[in-house]
Amino acid sequence: GLTFDGTAGISGTPTKSGVFKVLVSITDHDGLATSINVTVNVVAKLTLTTRKLDSATVGASYAETLTHRGGARPFHYDLTGKAPKWLHVGARTGKLSGTPKSAGTFRFRIEIRDALGAVSTRSVKLTVNA
Repeated sequence: GLTFDGTAGISGTPTKSGVFKVLVSITDHDGLATSINVTVNVVAKLTLTTRKLDSATVGASYAETLTHRGGARPFHYDLTGKAPKWLHVGARTGKLSGTPKSAGTFRFRIEIRDALGAVSTRSVKLTVNA
């Protein structure tokens, strides 16, 4: 869990995601006190969950949607490495689409980035059949 060190520092590793309301109170040396309600939003670790891509066929429209869990919206998807030129990814939707022009096996990486800057990547293989 998280701990408060008494000097305005919070440290630790969250054990649960969710929105938590915390009452923070402070008292100075003269006994004057104040309190404030603080909302802490803990998001689960961003993880790209797509492990395998469906195969494609030359000349046929290809579509597949990448999946993930955790992270904070909005998300941004990208293809890195040697992805085929005909293959496109919707940056916000994670939808792969395109029409393959030749058969082959393509190995590349898919990446997702969230609003907090967290990144998850995975190496994938796409087989295009004749």
